[in-house]
Amino acid sequence: MKNIGIVSNNEKQEAIEIAREIYNYLVKKGNNVLLIETDKMPENYCLPSVSEEEFSAKNDLIIAIGGDGTFLRASKYSFKREIPILGINVGSLGFLNVVDTCNMYSAIDKVLKDRYEIEERMLLEGKFFKNDKLLENTGLSYLALNEFAITRSMLGKIIKFEIIVNGMSIKNFAADGIIISTPTGSTAYSLSAGGPIVEPKSEIIIITPCMSAYTTKQKCNSKSGQ
Repeated sequence: MKNIGIVSNNEKQEAIEIAREIYNYLVKKGNNVLLIETDKMPENYCLPSVSEEEFSAKNDLIIAIGGDGTFLRASKYSFKREIPILGINVGSLGFLNVVDTCNMYSAIDKVLKDRYEIEERMLLEGKFFKNDKLLENTGLSYLALNEFAITRSMLGKIIKFEIIVNGMSIKNFAADGIIISTPTGSTAYSLSAGGPIVEPKSEIIIITPCMSAYTTKQKCNSKSGQ
């Protein structure tokens, strides 16, 4: 791997320092390292940065330095070309960033020597429809590693939902909102709304109502692809 991108949580000084250390380490090993220009680093660090489009197009690996939020932010740059992400945990939550700072150099060396395995995670694709017609002006589609959430506004009325799978209506209910989650996202927003924790490598979709009168009875699991 010659082109490596770094995405860090620049609200944490520790993450900034580690990003600079890793940058210098990778450059010394002959790698081309890029950061995103919207990720503001201290000016005296003088680290090169590129646009988000160039960042997604050029990198062979992305290193996410921070917590799970940083990993999720890094993931949006990997979707199109399926760029692998190495997560280094400098945050309070580390379900996705599994490498700690004590082992980060050994983990990086293994990746550079192609001594690693890729753990694939399921994504969700969301589109907007009205009267069974795709709304083109909203974009072709949206991808999510964790979840999609549909919720009412602050003063909005309760929402009536119908869950349809393969053309078959399987559930009707009213709630403040609904969370449609991947197994990766089962430990995030869905869990806080009472959803189940699911094995990350499984291929199911978790549907969890928010503040439904029958929340405990309304959790639905659907196999991916349906």
